[in-house]
Amino acid sequence: YGQWYEAHMRTKDGVNFYGASFFCSPMLSIGHNERCGWSFTVNEADAADEWLVTFDNPSNPNAYRQGDKYLECTTWTEDIKIKGMPARKYTFRKTHHGPILDQKGPQTYRAVQIAKLYDNDFIGEVMQMNRAKTVHDIRSALGRVDIPIFNCVAADNTGNILYVYNGVIPKRDPKFIWN
Repeated sequence: YGQWYEAHMRTKDGVNFYGASFFCSPMLSIGHNERCGWSFTVNEADAADEWLVTFDNPSNPNAYRQGDKYLECTTWTEDIKIKGMPARKYTFRKTHHGPILDQKGPQTYRAVQIAKLYDNDFIGEVMQMNRAKTVHDIRSALGRVDIPIFNCVAADNTGNILYVYNGVIPKRDPKFIWN
């Protein structure tokens, strides 16, 4: 957990990037090319909301209460394999708020809604950053807002520096108290 790998990536179309990323990540996410480099740091953007969801419809166990009506959740089954153990089947559920995380009571579950959870192109944004020649190029790539969290610190070989408190904040209904 939390270990990084170091690598040098070169592509036929001119990317020459040296950096690091977490194991299993498809892209090098921090590092430098010949002209500029950057790193990410953790921030605390308020990008997620939790919802208590009640499944109390006696005729449909996949129906959850939404106001004065019921909505049906999406369900699917996955085989989860852990090295050295037999595979186990798990059933997952997702509401319009987001995936169900855990059970909080006999009929109450916790769902999580995370900004841009399903709608982002992290790889495209990082690849655009890998091709950057200046901090202005880095800023342009970050303008895609496909990396939902993390600050970015960047510098280029002409002496420009950049710091962006990066994050995606969901549009929230103002009639609720969100704290």
